[in-house]
Amino acid sequence: MKYQSTQGFMPYFTFEDTLYNGWLQNNGLIVPVCVPRLTNDELLKFCNLSYKEVCLKILTLFIDSDFISDVELKAIIEKAVSVFPENVAPLKELYPGAYILELFHGPTHSFKDLSLSLVGPLLNHSLEKSGKRGIVYVCTSGDTGSAAIHVMKNQPNLHTIVMFPGGNRISKLQRQLITSVNHKNIHTFSADCSCDDFDFFNQKEFVPNLKKRYPNIVVTSLNSLLWSRILAQMCHIVYAYCNTSFNLQPLRIVIPTGGAGHLTSAVLVQKLGFPIHIVAASNDKNPNLYNFLSGQSMSKTSSVTQSFTVAMDIQFPCNLDRLLYFWSDGCTDTVKKIMDSFYSGIPTKADQKLLEKIQDSVTPMSVNDDDVIATIKRCFKETQYILDPHTALGFSHYYRDKVDNYPTVYCGCASPIKFVDTLYKAEIPVPKYFTEYVHNKELNDEYCHACPPKKEDWCNYLLDYISNKISESFK
Repeated sequence: MKYQSTQGFMPYFTFEDTLYNGWLQNNGLIVPVCVPRLTNDELLKFCNLSYKEVCLKILTLFIDSDFISDVELKAIIEKAVSVFPENVAPLKELYPGAYILELFHGPTHSFKDLSLSLVGPLLNHSLEKSGKRGIVYVCTSGDTGSAAIHVMKNQPNLHTIVMFPGGNRISKLQRQLITSVNHKNIHTFSADCSCDDFDFFNQKEFVPNLKKRYPNIVVTSLNSLLWSRILAQMCHIVYAYCNTSFNLQPLRIVIPTGGAGHLTSAVLVQKLGFPIHIVAASNDKNPNLYNFLSGQSMSKTSSVTQSFTVAMDIQFPCNLDRLLYFWSDGCTDTVKKIMDSFYSGIPTKADQKLLEKIQDSVTPMSVNDDDVIATIKRCFKETQYILDPHTALGFSHYYRDKVDNYPTVYCGCASPIKFVDTLYKAEIPVPKYFTEYVHNKELNDEYCHACPPKKEDWCNYLLDYISNKISESFK
């Protein structure tokens, strides 16, 4: 399996290379040169497999055996899922043909646990083979940071730097899960900014300077910039399809999306040949991705506005590169033209030919905060099921747009236990164990550093921190 940049003009990459690269020097992201198209017989072989077996079949489609043997990969999968219940990703049928795919039964209560439990050990496997050490940088709008910390704190060859928006831009529990870990290879930083601000800072300033200062150290990301995370997320989408649809019947899947990593994974599952149609649900306060998918303009100058779905408060869908690559059938010129325009601050939209391909694949959906609250209320009243705000954003599709008998899976991306304040806004009874859990976490000490107030000072501040606190471990 060969990989290349979404924007072309670079040598091919191996799978191992993909573990070491988020943003590339030409601003592109890594994608497979060719996605295998499975036959109907091959697709049917996924039916009746366990989650672990689905993982092994999907990962081996994209990972060469000279990097890791099937035996070693199977051992990583076994260990990764050992922190989850036996039913790793249960499907709850709330209404006939309407399923919640519960992806939040991991240690930090979000779907990021599932993918990162695989990605972290794969990265460490590579470093152990090569004898290298590395720094992982993570920008988080709430959930990726804590999931990365949980996985990476036990990876001996890596230091992990987590950056998250301060103030009330993430929930109290999200913050506590990030800042309460006191471990020598975990380093957390907050600033008065949005997650987009950190993304642009890492892409344009911090990562290039970090690689320049430490050329012998692996510098990589655990955000969905990393191809292996996109790959890992494909597994639960295939698993959901195989457990809700039969004989290759079509399935609709609704994905709440901000940075578009989860959406990209679903598009890859389409590319494999699974007959799914995707609904990409966005919050209306940060409409860039919705606008683009709808044929309207998106703009880099659009500012981030806080919503009840805080993990999706993103105006720069960093996986748009990959989506454009797949929707344009691998045309790197198309990707580069659109992304160059976007980075230049020019309002950017798809031409008619590209838009038709996008809308064959994805239906965009925009949801406001009032609809999120109304969905939480109605769902609890009618089913006694408690939705978190992000899952509710997607599930509002059922009440608003689902007028057919098409089986539909709604991705349950986070546990409602992380968003007690929103549940109070929805005026539904909050289980006692929710509030007790949150209270106990709030009693933990915080281990976190504040970035300087001025963005132009961030890079030197972080490089000095690494020099003083981390660099000795590289010797």
